[in-house]
This record gives sequence, structure tokens and C-alpha cells, in this order.
Amino acid sequence: MNRNWRLEITLGILVLITIGAVLGEKYILHSTLVITPDSNYTVRAYDDVPSGGNSSVELLSTSGFEWRCTVRDKYAYPFCEIEIFFDPNRVHGVDLRNYSKIRVWLDYEGPNQTLRMYLRDFDPTYSKVEDTSSTKYNQIEFSTERLKNHVVEFSLNDFFVANWWVVNYKIPPELSHPQFENTTIFEIQTGNTNALGDHHFKLHRVELIGQQISTEKWYLSILVVWLCIFITFLSYRVALLTKEVTLQRKYTRELAEVNALLDAHEKE
Repeated sequence: MNRNWRLEITLGILVLITIGAVLGEKYILHSTLVITPDSNYTVRAYDDVPSGGNSSVELLSTSGFEWRCTVRDKYAYPFCEIEIFFDPNRVHGVDLRNYSKIRVWLDYEGPNQTLRMYLRDFDPTYSKVEDTSSTKYNQIEFSTERLKNHVVEFSLNDFFVANWWVVNYKIPPELSHPQFENTTIFEIQTGNTNALGDHHFKLHRVELIGQQISTEKWYLSILVVWLCIFITFLSYRVALLTKEVTLQRKYTRELAEVNALLDAHEKE
């Protein structure tokens, strides 16, 4: 096969691969982090007793995400919650920066009109291992009416940092935005309505949906690959032209020598 034809076919294949990479970006880069009762994460139920309250909470299954609690009014902000730890030591979590959505399958029975969800991030700038509340409380609060279909979905852009945490830990404005690069805890808590009484939760599944790398990095990678291809092609063409020029010069020199020899013979 002619060398030029081989080159054109190779470039054509690369163009088709690039088109496929652009059109199939969502499918190629799709990534999901799944949390289920079978995920072997450490789970802890928590209530307001350490804060001076008298609510109570109980895990109904040691291997599953089902719990019930009774919220009482001794504490100013009574609550109960469940914590799922990506790292039992609360230090080395998971990087969620490339995830854009969270989907939660949850059954709830109780008087609360809202529930609260946290993705808590550990950053040595403000977090201390010995202080369990120093992890950043990235939160979202939603109406229990949204659980009629037993599943809710939110964008991670909808999360905000709990104001009480910012105030308590004297966090400066530049650090008061949501962070997800080292998420150590996923948490579901009774909401802000302080509804007293019995609450029953059963968490079936949590999905964090995103991409393995960002769209910007994906297109930058394609650009870098094509830049490398262009440099390789240019180097190949320069080497080929250099070889052709060298051969042409050699041929011209040999031809000049032959002509000189013929001229000498003619003169003789």
C-alpha cells in the first residue's frame, strides 16, 4: 500500500475515534458511587443526648440502614440521625468533586415536614481528628413530601454549608463554601421543624452520579492527543523531506560528477 494512503487511513481512523470520544463523552466518563447495606460501611445512629437532650435512637438492623428514634423536647434543637462513614477514622474519605448528583432511596414515617442530609468533608485547615464536629457540614434540607415515590435526587450544587457550623468554628468567608474533595461521612437527620415524636427511617440505596474526569479535562486530553499527533506527523514529514533533500543532493552531485567525466572524455 502507498505510504500516503496508509497515512490518510490512519488519520481517518483517528478522526472517527475523536468523534466517538466527543459524542460518547457521557457514556465513557460515567461513574457511580453506590452505598447500600451490603457496602460494609461503618454505620452509627446518633441523637441529641450528648448535647443535653433526651431523644433516643435505635438501629433496627446491624447490617442494614434502618433505624427509629423518639425526639423529645429537652434540647433546644432536638434531633436524631444516622451516619455512614467512608472512613471510620473520619480522616481519609472519598473525592466527590467529579460527581454532580446524589440520588437517595429512602422510606420515612414520622411527623417531620423536612429532613436534612449532610456530606461532611474533612480538611486539616479547619478539621481536627479529636473534634468530630469539626468536619464541614455540607447540607441540604428537603420536604418529606418529595419522598412519596421513595426516591429523591439533588445536584451537589444545591448543597450549602450549615451556618451554625460556620459561626461555631469561626470559619472565614473564603472557606465557607461547600467542599467535597475529602468526604468522610454521609448523614441523614431529622429536619429543622423539630417535630417531636416517633420517627422511622429505612435507607435502601444512595447513588452519587458523575464522571471519572471532568468534561474540561476530557476535551483537554483530546486536544493534547491531537497536538501530540500533529507534532509526530510534523516530525515525520520533516524527517521525510530531509531524507528526500539529502537523496536529491546526492543524485545532483553524482550527476554533476558524471557530466564532468563526460566533458573530460569529450575534450580528450
